[in-house]
Amino acid sequence: MILGAAEAGAVSRGHLASAVEWMRSREVDYLVSVASGKPESRRAEAWLEEHGFERDSTARSYARPASRPAGRDGEPVEVRRLTPESMEEMTFICAETFEVSDLATIMLIGLPALHGWRCYAAYLDDGEMACAAMMVAGEVAMLGLDATRPAARRRGCQSALIHRRLVGAAETRCHVVLAEVCDDHFERAAAAGNLRRAGFVEVGHSMSWGRPDILV
Repeated sequence: MILGAAEAGAVSRGHLASAVEWMRSREVDYLVSVASGKPESRRAEAWLEEHGFERDSTARSYARPASRPAGRDGEPVEVRRLTPESMEEMTFICAETFEVSDLATIMLIGLPALHGWRCYAAYLDDGEMACAAMMVAGEVAMLGLDATRPAARRRGCQSALIHRRLVGAAETRCHVVLAEVCDDHFERAAAAGNLRRAGFVEVGHSMSWGRPDILV
């Protein structure tokens, strides 16, 4: 993923072109993300269209203050913070949810040991059924890696994980919590609803662009 394509100077100073060439030389699948409302959003979209890129998916951004949420008494979902030693099941849940190889998610095992990262798992009677992560960088916390096994969907796992991460964010010095939902995600409506119920509001979006034959 190429980020920052709409920032000041990204097109006019050739940074976007250089990033595309860097990706092209490595013969990997990639997308270019163009955020709305940025200095060169329109110029980036025009440049991409001129160079044969097409619109792909849209990621919608949500934000809320990093204040402590109200309690969740009586919830059947138990949430635990994970350590590197307890991350194996999270890698399997992410692989199953995102439909990728287990080998593609094994790198997640080391996340809890990295500065600013926190990982969590949600448990029901059937065991560890969902997972999620949060990265805190300065005044901003970013939610991500939300994944739930099919059998546990719509049972409150992700709402509980959002709540636990908001508690974690409130324990830090960050001021705002961010999250994204992709329009092409199969659970996009449920994910957006969970965020809104937790006090998030939509603050913008970014469009991903790719080539018709993305291996270039």
